[in-house]
Amino acid sequence: MRRTLALCTLVYLAGVTPAVAQVNPAATFSAPQCGGPGIGTVTLTADNPPTPTLQGKFDIMLVADESGSIDGQEFQLLRNFLVNFARSFTFGDGATRMGLVMFSNEARLATGITASQQAFVNAAANVGQLAGGTCTGCGMALATSHLQSFKRSDAEAIIITITDGFANVFTQTIESAAATADAL
Repeated sequence: MRRTLALCTLVYLAGVTPAVAQVNPAATFSAPQCGGPGIGTVTLTADNPPTPTLQGKFDIMLVADESGSIDGQEFQLLRNFLVNFARSFTFGDGATRMGLVMFSNEARLATGITASQQAFVNAAANVGQLAGGTCTGCGMALATSHLQSFKRSDAEAIIITITDGFANVFTQTIESAAATADAL
């Protein structure tokens, strides 16, 4: 049986207004809990892993919600999505590098930015869920800090935040994290 999970997704490109992520344009839809500028909803599916087609010099940080509102099956779907998303890029020092931040009550680095697709895939496939609240700003702030330290000057910096709803822990606000990300 095909299982899907609707997630609110924020995409921040350094110096660019947030845009709606089009992970699977055919499955894109709107949901009232995901409103606001730069926020859209996509449906992630675990079907049909992509082949590497996206090429360019990108430093991408994926910021994924691991809060308690995501059940075990949905979290597995999220891990599958992270793995398949990574497999759609060509990795390398002259191509894409990717890292992963997980967040609930606070944020943690699941894997630093790496040029090894296999290292990222292994980390994403095996990351555990801590549950708890939703501090989206914490995750975005950690991803931004990591990119500030390790971003290549000739690569496009991208932060993609995946969450199932609104933040309910405000140690770090989304707005302040986004403002910092714009400075990348």
